[in-house]
Amino acid sequence: MTLYQKYRPKDFSEFVGNEFILKALDNALKKKNHAHTYLFIGESGTGKTTAARIMASKLGAGDLDVIEINSSNNRGIDTAREIISQMKVLPVAGDNKVFILDEVQKTTADFQEAILKALEDTPEYVYFFLCTTDAQKLIKPLKTRCTQVEFSSLTSVQLFNLLSRICKLENANIQNSILTEIAKKA
Repeated sequence: MTLYQKYRPKDFSEFVGNEFILKALDNALKKKNHAHTYLFIGESGTGKTTAARIMASKLGAGDLDVIEINSSNNRGIDTAREIISQMKVLPVAGDNKVFILDEVQKTTADFQEAILKALEDTPEYVYFFLCTTDAQKLIKPLKTRCTQVEFSSLTSVQLFNLLSRICKLENANIQNSILTEIAKKA
């Protein structure tokens, strides 16, 4: 298991950075009429997909009910049709079904047009999390159907603290000056 996998947050309390956003997302779930479609925007590594996975868990989606799609490889109309078809199937192992579309900016215009109606008329048990590093590449109607959430990159201080914590957990003795330099460059 890589360090990335080992220390990937499994709950919002384990996240570093974006605390305000995570609290708002957590609070949104406590409301009866929370959104079913979210657009998570931010640079690579800001926690968009991780936050989507945590939201799926909080929504009561079982492992079999979380469909994560890498839009770099699955980006066309056939993928949109498959999603629309899968939406009609009730959750298998949990209360809800969640679709996480990572790198959604890489989908084709045909995909984006086809998925519009699905995002607008989701069944009560279906949620979408669209994650992107470049929201400008999405068609405007797609963006307007989503609750948009912008994630920020970590500061160098936050990165330093995270690196220090992981080094301690891994019993790795690395000088603070090196960790500072890594945090600045990251």
